[in-house]
Amino acid sequence: MKVGLWVCAAFLFLQFCKIAVLPDERTATGLHLLGLAQFFCTSPDQIAYFSDISGGSQIHSIHSDGSSMLQLTTDGSNKTEPVWSPNGSKIAFSLTSGPNFGITVMNADGSGRMDLVYDSFSDSSPTFSADGQLIYFASNRGGTGVQIWQMNTDGSGLQQITPNDPVSRTQPTTARGSSYIFYVDTTAGNQDIWRISPDGTGAIQLTTDGFNDHSPNVSVDGSFLAFISDRTGNQEVFRIGPDGAGESNLTNAASQEYEPAVSPDGLQIVYPSDRLSANTELYTQYLDGSNLFRLTNHPTANSAYPDWSCN
Repeated sequence: MKVGLWVCAAFLFLQFCKIAVLPDERTATGLHLLGLAQFFCTSPDQIAYFSDISGGSQIHSIHSDGSSMLQLTTDGSNKTEPVWSPNGSKIAFSLTSGPNFGITVMNADGSGRMDLVYDSFSDSSPTFSADGQLIYFASNRGGTGVQIWQMNTDGSGLQQITPNDPVSRTQPTTARGSSYIFYVDTTAGNQDIWRISPDGTGAIQLTTDGFNDHSPNVSVDGSFLAFISDRTGNQEVFRIGPDGAGESNLTNAASQEYEPAVSPDGLQIVYPSDRLSANTELYTQYLDGSNLFRLTNHPTANSAYPDWSCN
């Protein structure tokens, strides 16, 4: 009887923690069990974003139903591009103050802030690796062009990933269920979406249309990317597969959209738009365009660079 109770308790514990096996092309079976800690989401259903509602560039968070908005940073430096760690316990973001640029990390509640790289180089667009142990970012610290770099989450172990040439490579993104880093590359003279392995090998161009395609964000399972393109004359949200196939327009609007992020379940996107305001507000919608929801409502402020927790 006691054994049965223990078995039931263990089963319920696993269900509660939502431990999952995600598809991953790195293993022969197509399955890869990542460390359990990153599945314990400590900040469920929160979206981090930039807003200047308080008069400066600060990081905020909000629930996907528009409730519980919090301002997480308060000092006078400019902060943008927040991104969650895989388990939602940390937020990394870009920081500028005077002549210095950098990448900073803090706890999900805004405490424990630590500058990782903060100097005269231009460092931007941080994103956590799939296991949460590294941060990828764009930097010109290599001396030739802007390239994709990596570092440990304490700022040590700086290492360049993309080639040291004049081509600009920015806006890296990755997710738990993907073996790749996706980024923006200007080899063709415009912005295109590319992918590369974390060891710097196997770079492949995914968009080849001659338009500007940028701001990629990959779904948790690695099955598709949301990105911005100006191919319709406006900046709209599109999606493609990790191999560049299956392209479709997700927003189909006359407005300007920016920096999409995919929800953890892969069913929705959040993005800034000027569709109902002179400033950019955050909106969510399902991939088929239904259930459009205005997440923020600050007519005199801009909201941008959203990222959904535990993605």
